[in-house]
Amino acid sequence: TIAWGSDAGSGLDNTTKTVQRDSATLTNGTCGAFSGSWSSVTLVGGADTTVTTGNCYQYRLVVSDNVSNQTTTSATTSAKVDTTAPSAPSLTLSESSPLSYASGTTLYYNAQGTNSGSFTVDATSTDAQSGIAHVDFPTVFGGDSATDATSAYSTTYSWTASDTASGAKTATATNGAGSTSAGPFTVTK
Repeated sequence: TIAWGSDAGSGLDNTTKTVQRDSATLTNGTCGAFSGSWSSVTLVGGADTTVTTGNCYQYRLVVSDNVSNQTTTSATTSAKVDTTAPSAPSLTLSESSPLSYASGTTLYYNAQGTNSGSFTVDATSTDAQSGIAHVDFPTVFGGDSATDATSAYSTTYSWTASDTASGAKTATATNGAGSTSAGPFTVTK
């Protein structure tokens, strides 16, 4: 929402109302140095429709009164634009005992008798623009879903002889802009 202000003396010259934009590169969630080169933009329905992914933008308003006194507002906070999804998580599974076996992205486990064990799922995902915010790991054996917001992204699942989980599971990476990408793994009893 734009507030152009007012002028109690001569009034605002509505023909001089200008929205200006400066840009910088967005890398891993951080804005680079702004150029200081402000250019006028035309808003469509109140929005700047010419922004492009991988950039940060700051805006300011320029307006004059009817006797040519001009004012320029301070720059807004940075708007970060990332319209691309992160890379699909690359998953690595590792088992803790000979009662389970990891092969690629499949975990085989021997849930019988008094057997129990655990396995770890490590996820790697990247997003060059807004960075990875977190990786969500699914529920496998009931109530064991997890969210990891710190790289290296990982969680450990534990199973007992009474567990029956089997089938495809999905870990989901979310970038700083809220876009997601999924990586599958399989649990087989």
